[in-house]
Amino acid sequence: MLALSLGVIMKNIRNIHERVNLALLKTLKDARKTPTPPKLAASIDYAIFPGGARVRPNLCLSVAEACGEDDFAIAESAAVALEFIHCASLVHDDLPCFDDAELRRGKPTVHRAFGETVAVLAGDSLIILAYENLAKGCEKKPQRLIQLIKILSKSSGVPFGICSGQGWESEDKINLSAYHQLKTGSLFVAATCMGAVSTGEDPEPWVELGARIGEAFQVADDLKDVTCSQKSMGKPTGQDIKNSRPSAVAEFGVDGAIKRLQDILSGAIASIPSCCGWEMILKLDPDGMYGQSNYCFRIKEIRDGAGREVSITDGTGRSDFYTPFGGEMPVSGFKTGKTGEKFFFVAPTQNQKVSGDIA
Repeated sequence: MLALSLGVIMKNIRNIHERVNLALLKTLKDARKTPTPPKLAASIDYAIFPGGARVRPNLCLSVAEACGEDDFAIAESAAVALEFIHCASLVHDDLPCFDDAELRRGKPTVHRAFGETVAVLAGDSLIILAYENLAKGCEKKPQRLIQLIKILSKSSGVPFGICSGQGWESEDKINLSAYHQLKTGSLFVAATCMGAVSTGEDPEPWVELGARIGEAFQVADDLKDVTCSQKSMGKPTGQDIKNSRPSAVAEFGVDGAIKRLQDILSGAIASIPSCCGWEMILKLDPDGMYGQSNYCFRIKEIRDGAGREVSITDGTGRSDFYTPFGGEMPVSGFKTGKTGEKFFFVAPTQNQKVSGDIA
C-alpha cells in the first residue's frame, strides 16, 4: 500500500476551502427565494456564514481530489451536504434543551439571535437542503447518489450517527469511545467515504482515516474546552463540566488526553490508503515547497526483498520509516530527491540499508 502524508493530501486546502464556500453560497442563494420567510432565510445564512474551519467538507474534497475527481458537481454537493448536516447539528446542540449556549463562532447562537422556534426550523431546513443538494449534484451520475445518501444517513442518524452521539449525553453511564465516534467521528467517516464515492471509488479503505481524524478532533476539542479562553474559541468554554458531558479530559486528565491525541494522529497518518490520484498529488508540489522532505514515496526496490514504505514528513531533515503495520523508527542517511531519482536510507533498529527509486 502507498502511504500519503496528511500534509500532502491537504496542502491544496486554500483552493478547496474557496470551492466549499462558493458551493455553499450558490446553494443558499436558492434557499432564499420566495416564498421562504425572511427570518428563516436569514437564520439559515447566519448558521452557515461566517463559517468555521470547514474541516469536514474540506476533507471530503481533498479525498475526492486524491481519488482522481471526475465530476466537480458531485464532490461539491457531497461537501455541502456534510457542512449543512454539521451546522444543523450545531444549531440544535446550542438550543436550551441541550447546551443552552450563548455563543457560536464568536457571535450569538441562532436561537439567541432569532428565537428558539426559528432556530429549530433553521436546523431542520439545513438537513433537508443537504439531501436536496446532494440529489441535484448527482443528476449526471445518479448511480452514485444511492451510496452517498446511505453514507450520509448512516452518519447522521441512529444507531451509527450523530443523533446517537447526542443521545449518549442523556445516559447515566456513558461509553466515551462510542460517544466520540458517534457525535464527532461519524461525520468525519462520512467525509472521507463520500469523497471517495463521489469519484466512483470504494469508500471502505477510507473508513479508518475518517474515524481516526474524527476521534482526534473530538479529543482536541475536549482539551480546548478546558485549556483555552472563550475569546480564542469563539464560544463558551468549560461547557463539558457545566453540562456534565463526557470528555477525554474527564476520562484521562489533560496529560492523558494529549497522549491519546498523539496516538490517534499517528495511526491516522498510517491509515491513509493508496489512491489513483497519487501522481497528481505529487505534482501539486513540484518544487518541494515543504523543504523537499514532505513527500511520501513508494519503494520500488528494497535490498532485503521485503516490500516496505517510507514517509518523509517534516522539513527539518528528520525522517521517519514506516513499516507496513504503521510502526515508526528513526532513520538516517536519507538524501532527498525528486521523482525518478535514487534514494537510500538506513533503519538502525533493523540494521538494514534500503535503496530504490522514488516513485
